Amino acid sequence: MRRIYRGADLIAACGSVPPGVPANIYYDIVMEAKSSGIRTILDASGQWLEEGIKAKPYLIKPNVHEAEMLLGRELPTEEEIIEAAFDLLETGVEVVVISRAKEGIIAATKGSLYKAVPPPVKVRSAVGAGDCAVAGLALKLANRESLIEACQLAVAMGTAAVLTQGTELCRRVDVERLLPKVKVWKMPVKRRTKIFVAASK
Repeated sequence: MRRIYRGADLIAACGSVPPGVPANIYYDIVMEAKSSGIRTILDASGQWLEEGIKAKPYLIKPNVHEAEMLLGRELPTEEEIIEAAFDLLETGVEVVVISRAKEGIIAATKGSLYKAVPPPVKVRSAVGAGDCAVAGLALKLANRESLIEACQLAVAMGTAAVLTQGTELCRRVDVERLLPKVKVWKMPVKRRTKIFVAASK
């Protein structure tokens, strides 16, 4: 892993874990990256997400269901999703991005809150949409561009991915066409501070 990290500024640790791999694999990856001064985007689920968060990655990107499982409560409204994002910041993560399929994403830091929404499109396959969204976040954030720009590209790339068949990922021409159609809002930050407690097993 040290050879992979050489010269990197940001890495993405994502996806399901093969059988037999310990639950703390993402924790170890994040800690190894942090020891080299590298920021990490963590996109995982279940116990791998819960364990990985303990290492305090730079950014996490759960979907609504994964956030519900992590917090042990349902998130049926936008207000509750926003509250969940700020609750997850209490773990020490710097940025929380909660993906909401066709409703886009909610992104939060300690001092900012954004919502990005895609234009309506015809879905052919949702496979890989989350990975493309993470790639969009990583492209912008690795270049130290703003979170609002990262959110816009993430939604454009994730939406472009659903236009393709099967496991095909997003196409550049679709991303460029969709990007100016993604609506992004900066929202007011109004909430009380809570202490994060993971859902009991």
